[in-house]
Amino acid sequence: LWCNICREISPSERFFWSNRNFKKVIKFKKDFCLLVIGGGPEHLQKEFDYLIKINDLSNNIKVLGFRYGEEKNNYIKNSKFFLCTSRNESWGATVIESLSLNTPVIAYDIDVFKSIFKDNLIYVNSFDVDEFATTVKNLLLNNSNFTINKNFVDSFDYSIIFNHDLNIIKEINDVPK
Repeated sequence: LWCNICREISPSERFFWSNRNFKKVIKFKKDFCLLVIGGGPEHLQKEFDYLIKINDLSNNIKVLGFRYGEEKNNYIKNSKFFLCTSRNESWGATVIESLSLNTPVIAYDIDVFKSIFKDNLIYVNSFDVDEFATTVKNLLLNNSNFTINKNFVDSFDYSIIFNHDLNIIKEINDVPK
């Protein structure tokens, strides 16, 4: 079973799941399974569930809803990769969360990701759903392993970030007024 994670159901996340492209992936990997962790507005969840049903994808897409802590982490770290189909992000907390669990991330090459994550993601041309599906398909067919730069991931350790920010605040408070 190939389990892969997407994080929510929202207008900015829905574009990879056009039926034609998802079916392209499962045509080559029949046991491909997409786990959707999180949720979204009720009307989008109903639309998503409907599309799964009418396209006979119930065996390939599982909407788990919100999961927390170790349960969520276990899904992520036991997945082949994390699919981030977002078209806009503030910085990508779910991306670093996945990388920290040693799960490679496939994402659109949006500016914020390229500036923060550099070459630590598997990028797809922005909003090209055909290329996204092809990338997933090729990774599954070639059983590719993407090496995650542990030093890069460790630089996002919350204690390091907290201490860095705390030092900045201390410096600001020490400035004469």
